[in-house]
Amino acid sequence: MHLTTAARGLLAALSDRVARVERGAELVPGIVALPAPGRTAGHMALAVASGEEQLLYLADSVYAPIHCEHPEWYAPSGLRPAQLVTSRWRLLDQAVAEQALVLAPRFTFPGLGRLAQVEDAWRWQPLQLAAARGLAVAQTTPHGPLVTR
Repeated sequence: MHLTTAARGLLAALSDRVARVERGAELVPGIVALPAPGRTAGHMALAVASGEEQLLYLADSVYAPIHCEHPEWYAPSGLRPAQLVTSRWRLLDQAVAEQALVLAPRFTFPGLGRLAQVEDAWRWQPLQLAAARGLAVAQTTPHGPLVTR
């Protein structure tokens, strides 16, 4: 059975308990569903806004930091590679344009960082967890960084 056929069958069985989300819809104040087809047909990313702060949740549209530098590369698991590459370009452009914090769940923990435009590609700049919490890294030990407030 094809994956799409199986998914449609499962969703039909759950239709009374599942609400469909339209692409571009504001799910709750400050959270917008962004179309990101390619990995799967209806794949979505999320744009989260709080005051002046922006976060872009990439979901499975970017699998690894190397895909920021080479957005045209894709894994064989993508069902629609051309759409995946187009979605990836749009999302990475948006992250840079909005200077958004980026949450990339497939990247090394914590998967938070920013993107920098480098010619016709992007470079992943991971946030250090200590810096994300407003802490300063004092020194690094064999067991990891020591942090201070």
